[in-house]
Amino acid sequence: MMKDKLVKTGHKKAYHRFFRGLRFMGAFAGLLAVSAIPVLVSFTSVTQTKAKMVDENTSSVPEETPIDSIDVSEAPIEE
Repeated sequence: MMKDKLVKTGHKKAYHRFFRGLRFMGAFAGLLAVSAIPVLVSFTSVTQTKAKMVDENTSSVPEETPIDSIDVSEAPIEE
């Protein structure tokens, strides 16, 4: 069959192998994309769950005022 195709179109064997490889790589990339969807869904659900947990923990803790640090160069000199 390959010899008939080569005679009919005039293309070389490498030409047909190249495009067969491209079709294979396209199919492989498609399968890879489809298999990545469940991973993406589970990853987003885990991050949303963690975000909810953080929101619940931070809302119950009262806010503390930060203590301003004194710069050593501006501190008064004691003798």
